[in-house]
Amino acid sequence: YILTFIGLLVVGLIISNSAALLRDQVDALRRSGQQSQALNNMSRELTAAITPDEVMQTVIRNVSDMFNRETVILLPENGRLAVKAATPHIAIGEPELAVADWAFKHGKEAGRGTTTLPAADIRYRPLITARETVGVLGTRPQAPQADLSDDQRVLMEGVTNLAAIAIERASFAEKAAQAEMLRNTEKLQTALLNSISHELRTPLTLIHAGVEIAQ
Repeated sequence: YILTFIGLLVVGLIISNSAALLRDQVDALRRSGQQSQALNNMSRELTAAITPDEVMQTVIRNVSDMFNRETVILLPENGRLAVKAATPHIAIGEPELAVADWAFKHGKEAGRGTTTLPAADIRYRPLITARETVGVLGTRPQAPQADLSDDQRVLMEGVTNLAAIAIERASFAEKAAQAEMLRNTEKLQTALLNSISHELRTPLTLIHAGVEIAQ
């Protein structure tokens, strides 16, 4: 009986551990699927967004919904970072701007929950592409001490990469549109000048001929 009891106990422990391991794997797969779906949805929305403002508003909405965080995006303007999009209840003062600027220049996270300038109210993540750092994404939990889980950190990294690429793409598209508009403006100016020159050439020729006849 003792040997039977021990054998059944060992088998029960093995089955219990295997079931717990299987349950954890199923949970991990489900979370991974949810993260992939969230990233796919965000990617589709960013693809549909055309202007930089549309892209940034899409990023703000998705980050806020996914992570329950107040969010802000800062981009370089006239040599310093400026707030370009944000959720309603987040404000950036000069001390926070200094932390965001550090994250932008060094290409590393800074602020809340990091080892760099942890006294800041917001956590700043640089938006880095293959070419450059295009800006900074700042987040602050709506609930105190609401830290991200390991899975959420992985998802946040993916969201940050998507946001950086989308902002860079929209910026390039906007600059290309502005350049095309400038070229069209220059063509129109040239056409107007040529037209005016042509219109003035005939009367000037007649005046010049009249002067010669008078002489």
